[in-house]
Amino acid sequence: MQYVPKKKPEKNFNITRSNYLKEFFELLFGFFFIFVGVYLALVIVFEIGIRANEKKATSYLSKISKLVIRSQGVKLEENKEETKKLQKILNQLLDSSDLNDLALKVHLVEKETENAFALAGGDIIVFRGLLNNCESENELSMILSHEIAHHEFKHYLRVASRALPLALMSMLSSSDTYQSLIRPFISITTGSFSRKQEFDSDKRALEILKNYYGHVGGSMDFFKRIKENEYSLEKFSLSRTHPVSQSRIDRIKELIKENKYRIKSLKPLAL
Repeated sequence: MQYVPKKKPEKNFNITRSNYLKEFFELLFGFFFIFVGVYLALVIVFEIGIRANEKKATSYLSKISKLVIRSQGVKLEENKEETKKLQKILNQLLDSSDLNDLALKVHLVEKETENAFALAGGDIIVFRGLLNNCESENELSMILSHEIAHHEFKHYLRVASRALPLALMSMLSSSDTYQSLIRPFISITTGSFSRKQEFDSDKRALEILKNYYGHVGGSMDFFKRIKENEYSLEKFSLSRTHPVSQSRIDRIKELIKENKYRIKSLKPLAL
């Protein structure tokens, strides 16, 4: 009986011989580099556009910001007696640091949130929860001075040039997968930049506080109080838009020591 070797099977073109894992990473890196390239190009475009006309950019950002906070139930009421007293303190802080060219307006919002923030266009939002928990005028003035610094440095314009391209790229895609991929970039990019802004604003706030009171007493009181309510995991979060309180307290202590600022008795808050 003669041995007849079996014929080798013909090549099956329906079966790929490539490495699936390799293809996946090639696709992933390709998407990443395209995304980064488009993002950087948009950042440059937005940065040039904003710097070319900061006044108009601020006006647009102010309108957008107010629409956003109104959609969240925040009402900007102005006819409260307490608001007038807050405005008086704000004006005195501006006068003492020769910042009269900043036309800033403070709004008291009836929410128990213990927070305050600056809106593009010259608005400072103070929540009822913060006001109720302030133990001195100095403490409140430190918070207001911090928001003044955000306006003085026009931080909202710097954030906008980085955040708006990401928001635009996210809006242009209806893909849930794409948006879930882009969301961490939005958080990390704007968050890490804002932490530096916060530290810079704290430094300027100390100068404003010293110019008005002659010392920086009460500058750390707010941060010491809210530190007690922070979760330990938050201390290690890279996506926080504000530095954790202990970081701010340590930084303020360093600035006080470096500049040899004095700490004296505090002025009662009369509102």
